[in-house]
Amino acid sequence: MATDRRQAHRFQTSLDVDIRYLVDGIPIKGHGVEVGPNGMRVITHQPLMEAAYVHISFVSATNNTHCEGRVVWTQRAEDRSLFESGVDIQRWGGGVPGADVVYDIPDLKPVKDRRKRPR
Repeated sequence: MATDRRQAHRFQTSLDVDIRYLVDGIPIKGHGVEVGPNGMRVITHQPLMEAAYVHISFVSATNNTHCEGRVVWTQRAEDRSLFESGVDIQRWGGGVPGADVVYDIPDLKPVKDRRKRPR
C-alpha cells in the first residue's frame, strides 16, 4: 500500500491559471485542481515538460497570487484530450496569506493521495 509522501495536504478546487516556462515565458492556460502549500496538480490542453521550471499565476486573484515550481510528472488525463501534471511548488509570491490559512476555511476537506506507486 502506498503512503502519502506529501509534506502538506492538498485541497480540491478549480482555479484558472496561466503557466509560463521560466526559460522562455511561453504562456499556457490551465486549471489548478488540487492546490496545497507545497504542490499542485494542473490540467492543460498540452503536456507540460517534466523537470521544467514554471511560473503559475492565479487568473482571478486580485492580489497577484502566483508561485514558481518544477513540473514533477505529466500524463494524459481521463479526458484523453487533456493532460495533468504535478508541480512541486518552491516559492509563493504576491499577496499570499500564510500556508496555514487553508485550514481555517470551513468544510474544506483534503484530497487523498491518488498515487498508486512511488515515483
